[in-house]
Amino acid sequence: RRTAGRLLIPWVFLCRLGKLVEEENFEERTCSLIEEWLLAKELNWNGEEQLQEADEIRILFRLLVRWQRWYRALERSLGPTSRLLNQMFSDLELQRWLHVNRYQNILWFSKERFEEWTKWLDYLATVQNTATKARDYRRMLETWRKAAETARYQVDRFLAQIQQEG
Repeated sequence: RRTAGRLLIPWVFLCRLGKLVEEENFEERTCSLIEEWLLAKELNWNGEEQLQEADEIRILFRLLVRWQRWYRALERSLGPTSRLLNQMFSDLELQRWLHVNRYQNILWFSKERFEEWTKWLDYLATVQNTATKARDYRRMLETWRKAAETARYQVDRFLAQIQQEG
């Protein structure tokens, strides 16, 4: 996919930029530095046919930087999968990207965006882990996709189902 190539190459080079300043929790610092140094502009995402598409790519890039170590919360036993998903669904930028919206007093998220998001999470886990660990994370992401489908892409039902399974 065209977007993948436009994201992956810069991501590889920039994803740990924040480590120049701080070792722990460098992801947010990386996002700040990219914005501060106007690197996103230099990546020429504004050359997209539509300004909205450029914004979507920029948001996704920041999300990939911010969540690049998503699997570590599970490795360190910092809590169940449901806690990680609650953190993800609390991220306002990720909510925007997943098209979280309220309709008839129910929070929904986009099936297509969630499937794409889990593919990106799979990529992040694959490039940073052994094949065995990556396979385990892939299975977990597939469980998330099935749970989302069962919950009919309702945020509360999805998170509750993951918590029950967790």
